[in-house]
Amino acid sequence: MRKQNVVVFSSGNAATLGFTDKVKKILEKKYDCLCQVWHDDEGLFKSNNPENKALLPLLLKKIPTYDFAVLIADKCDKVTIHRDKKRLKVPVTRDNVILELGFSIMALGAQKTLLLRQKHVRLPEDIVGLNGENGIFIADFKDENDLDGAIERLGEVIKEKQAEIFPIVIGAAGATAAGYFAAVVDKFFKNIKCGINYFENSQEITVFPSLDDIEMRILVPTKITDSMPKIIADYYEGIGAIKAEIKPEKERPLYFKMLKKNGKYIVVVDIPTTLTASYDTVKKILSLDADDKNDNNAEERFLMKEVDLFIFSLKKIRDSYKDKGYYSNIHIDVIEYQDLVEKRSFLNKE
Repeated sequence: MRKQNVVVFSSGNAATLGFTDKVKKILEKKYDCLCQVWHDDEGLFKSNNPENKALLPLLLKKIPTYDFAVLIADKCDKVTIHRDKKRLKVPVTRDNVILELGFSIMALGAQKTLLLRQKHVRLPEDIVGLNGENGIFIADFKDENDLDGAIERLGEVIKEKQAEIFPIVIGAAGATAAGYFAAVVDKFFKNIKCGINYFENSQEITVFPSLDDIEMRILVPTKITDSMPKIIADYYEGIGAIKAEIKPEKERPLYFKMLKKNGKYIVVVDIPTTLTASYDTVKKILSLDADDKNDNNAEERFLMKEVDLFIFSLKKIRDSYKDKGYYSNIHIDVIEYQDLVEKRSFLNKE
């Protein structure tokens, strides 16, 4: 599993007390995360213009590129609330932290938004629930003496949830996975009875393989770039994959690449070009007009999440086909981007 990218938000008070730096240190050292603290020297969450205090576009643009958000709710402020005709003064965290909490939940999902709360800090009832059932994971701490244990509880949640995908996501991968499966995978196996056509030594050949003699290998790259179409075409040529097609009676032909193994066994190889839709979506989100510092890693962080979602969605759809005869013929593999560029065959790694 790749390292998880975690963004850490807090009040300036918590930063001064060293709470945010301690979160970063423990999550990186003990849980192998990559943490970005909002106030650090890279300034990714700071405006280029020191007089510009409206950072809303920046938050909308940056938060979706991370896997998890950790927010520290320390008791740095007090407010007066009215409950049951009484006026109560209660400790609260900085209002910006609550705003960032809401953005994180909408961008990453409630399951991947984690709160480190100093005891007795009041939170909105929509978060903690009227019956005490928290809507997000909350690790409470009293003071700096028991902060480490609370951070470690967050780390365990990250370790547990990192492989999971949740419904609230920003990007195109979920939809493109569904479209890809219907247009390529399902169409292929539904029409395999029509035969596979390909050329060998300038002669057109048609074969009618049984399911026992065929498998489909869907290769999902670990990285997406704007030059993917050429890289994929070069990869097919480099591993010796040949052009083939199926011609359904009442549908358009389905074109694909394949390898012949042991003279008879056919391996259909496909690298989904629909992933480029994720690249376009990410580009649009990251091009939001915001007065922010240059973040060279934002695109890579975001696209890694899109790849994870694409693989997750494909496997979920494939698993729903367990009653189909060709379910076991579909293999979904991850291929390292460098292997793709250097045309290293996936078969060599088996």
